Amino acid sequence: MLMVGRVVVATEEGPRTLDAPQVLVSKSGTKRVVYTYTDTVWTTVHLTEKTDLDEIEEEIISKEYAELEGSQDPEVLQIIHVLESEVE
Repeated sequence: MLMVGRVVVATEEGPRTLDAPQVLVSKSGTKRVVYTYTDTVWTTVHLTEKTDLDEIEEEIISKEYAELEGSQDPEVLQIIHVLESEVE
């Protein structure tokens, strides 16, 4: 949920510019790349069976970009390239 701000986000249909408030629903495994035009506030909701906060954070949060699944994936890199050209 984009609560505050303006962004361009990669979606299944291509780049979309969004102004808050907006809600995006993503299927499991969806790859997203976001460029922010302004300061933003996001709220995300993740499904988990875990109840321990430390375990939930370990499951959901990437501490470094290199940890992200697909961080060197050609599809993700192409999305980044498209978004960069959208904001120039």
